[in-house]
Amino acid sequence: MSLSSPGIGSGLNVGDIVSKLMAVESQPLTLLNNKEASYQATLSAYGNVSGALSSFQNALSALSDPAKFQGVLASSGDSSILTSSATSKAVAGSYNINITQLAQAQSLITSGQASVSTPVGGGASTTVTFQFGTIASNISGATLGASVASGGIAAGSLILNGTTIATSSSTNSAKALAAQINLLQSTTGVTATAQTTDTGALAYSAVTTGSGDAYSLVIGGTTIASIGANSSLSAAQLDSAIGTASAQLAASGITYTGTAAAGNLHFTKTDGSNLSVTQTLSGSASGGIAGLASGVPTDYLSSVSLSSSNPVVVAGSNPALAGLTAGTTQTGFVQDGTQTTGSVTIDSTNNSLQGIRDAINKANLGVTATIIGDGSANPNHLVLTSNKTGATSSMKIAVAGDSSISDLLAYGNMTQTIAAQNATLNVNGIAISSATNTVTGAIQGVTVNAAKVGSTSLAITRDTASVQTAINSLVTAYNAANKTLTSLTAYDPKTKTGGPLIGDSVVRTIKSQMAALLTSPIQGAAGSLTTLDQVGISFQKDGTLALDSTKLQTAITNNFGDIASLFSANGTTTDSLVSFVSSSGATKAGQYAVNVTSLATQGTLVGNAPPGLTITQGSNDQLSFTIDGVTASVNLVAGTYTASALAAQVQSAINGATALSSAGSSVTVGLNASNQLTITSNRYGSASKLTIVGNAATNLLGAAPTATTGADVVGTINGTAATGSGQFLTGAIGSPTEGLKLQISGGNPGARGTANFAQGYAYQLNNQINSYLGTSGLISGRTSGIDASVASIEKQRTDMTAQLADTQKRLLAQFTALDTTIASMQSTQSFLTQQLAQLASLK
Repeated sequence: MSLSSPGIGSGLNVGDIVSKLMAVESQPLTLLNNKEASYQATLSAYGNVSGALSSFQNALSALSDPAKFQGVLASSGDSSILTSSATSKAVAGSYNINITQLAQAQSLITSGQASVSTPVGGGASTTVTFQFGTIASNISGATLGASVASGGIAAGSLILNGTTIATSSSTNSAKALAAQINLLQSTTGVTATAQTTDTGALAYSAVTTGSGDAYSLVIGGTTIASIGANSSLSAAQLDSAIGTASAQLAASGITYTGTAAAGNLHFTKTDGSNLSVTQTLSGSASGGIAGLASGVPTDYLSSVSLSSSNPVVVAGSNPALAGLTAGTTQTGFVQDGTQTTGSVTIDSTNNSLQGIRDAINKANLGVTATIIGDGSANPNHLVLTSNKTGATSSMKIAVAGDSSISDLLAYGNMTQTIAAQNATLNVNGIAISSATNTVTGAIQGVTVNAAKVGSTSLAITRDTASVQTAINSLVTAYNAANKTLTSLTAYDPKTKTGGPLIGDSVVRTIKSQMAALLTSPIQGAAGSLTTLDQVGISFQKDGTLALDSTKLQTAITNNFGDIASLFSANGTTTDSLVSFVSSSGATKAGQYAVNVTSLATQGTLVGNAPPGLTITQGSNDQLSFTIDGVTASVNLVAGTYTASALAAQVQSAINGATALSSAGSSVTVGLNASNQLTITSNRYGSASKLTIVGNAATNLLGAAPTATTGADVVGTINGTAATGSGQFLTGAIGSPTEGLKLQISGGNPGARGTANFAQGYAYQLNNQINSYLGTSGLISGRTSGIDASVASIEKQRTDMTAQLADTQKRLLAQFTALDTTIASMQSTQSFLTQQLAQLASLK
């Protein structure tokens, strides 16, 4: 009978024996586990190293970008008047800004319609074309009547664009009238100019006086001549007298031309004030200036001229007193070539008021159409508003087709409710005009957002606070990273234990390389700052960094422009028309000479004959073109143009092509000295080229226009030929300047100064940490080796565990067999003992 449990038969503790034997057999496995734990601790420590370096790298990112050191702050004294922002091109300073007028968009309104859904007209296909530009209204008034000199212009006599001009009995000259009109210029949009007052040619004959007679001539309060009885005054004598009195006349603003002797004597006053001439003949005196009553002042008056960038509506109880005629005046339109001409078709499918509104809005023509009801019998008005503000965004609407649509929409039939106007402001005494209320360019690098009329201050300051914060963060982050690395490699004499990375060569290398970098001067810096110590950062005995805030502030105050090159990858140039654009990881720090062989040019197309000025639909209105590799077709607006107006129309039509604008290309169209059209691509370089065909091409450019392809800039950087693309020069591959990109925006061929490129501390440290943390970096190489060792241990453990299981099974089997054998032997012993005992009892 076999035993069911080892040791029961023999009394041996087989389980305990096998367990103790297995403990001895398992000692190599324990060693493997301990070794793996050590590796895992090292990996965890390297994880801490990576985390500390990543945190330090985050702090570096704030200083690696050159833009960090170019920040500028704009602060308005009254944000309800204006707000502002500034770019790196802005210069610190203080400005006084007075906003006198806000920009606004033109708005036109149609006559009222009874219904928004009733068709307008018969539904014939009608083309409505919108152009944008400046409306020039110029009115030359008639000479003011003699009654104005004595009685002025009665109140309410003159209304301009709905505004009553304040006239009265004191408005008795062209000068006074112009002054009253200009008082309301900001409301009416009308500027008045008093014309020169001119007596015209005065016919003079010699004066002869008898006994008791006398003669005198007074011009504008200045006595020119005065003779008594039995005398004479010839024309030559009068001319002499006028010459003698010329200084007095000039003091009164009076000038004269011609002579009495020649019969072309004129007296004038350029300010438009009245000019009074009084001639007195007493007794039987004869001669003098023909047509003048004796002893009665004769007042010569002038006229006013009106100008406006919008139509001028003249009204009032008696505008003729002001020399003006009631009605609306629009004498000219100058198209803005930078804005697109657009058309929409109105037919039987959309010829209601709401259909016209929807068609215009859908066409995206730069106009917004709405319908407003005023509650009258015909309440519905179509309102058209330009999407852009500014004087050059006034609308010119041409209608070809249904006469009812034309009656509704043609420009002269609509009423202007809001005039297009520019924003006007004064910056430190300099007058500025802007098409929008977002004013750029008035102060370089500064955008002013005008909100309302008023005066306030604007302060432009450098954003030094963010630089100080970033530098403080760098020092703090470095010290935190250094503390982590030091603690992981330190030995604690109290506990007599070392950190998990004590003696580790990788961490030692990282610490020494970072310290070496931070104590080395920056190469290629253009300014005076080349070391951290110059901005107050220095190493302490314990390996940490300390920041001297006073020293940093001094550097910011005195050398702010140089700090960027100390920390970031930054380029500077000595030529104002050569600018640093970018660099690559291959660009080496240094100072490099720039030499330009030839400048970049733009593609052009120049006509060989003046353009035909009449554009006829279907005959010579179509253009097909390829510009900078983009092909499109457009139609010109039919009409008769001046040469400059036609150039603007061609530019507007070409630039309005969606394919061209989507590609970021455009053209400028002008006239050369021979009055020929010149079309210039706004792109530079060998990709800049133009071809134009179509039935309008010959009319515009002649039979053989000259096409010139643009050229890329050609030059060298550091004496090595650079790659030119448009206006950009890029350093040659394999050279120290590889990846250094410069823009040559003008100037002359030849030596163009130097480009300095520096890789500052933050930039270099960032790259260095990338080399530590990257997939092929120091830390990755070290941890990959440890991971491989851990994997090897895992395999060894698996194999050893299997071996131990076999050993345990074998030992258990052996000792079980031994137990069985011993038990059997013990049983035999017991049997024999019993038998022997029985034998002994038989004796």
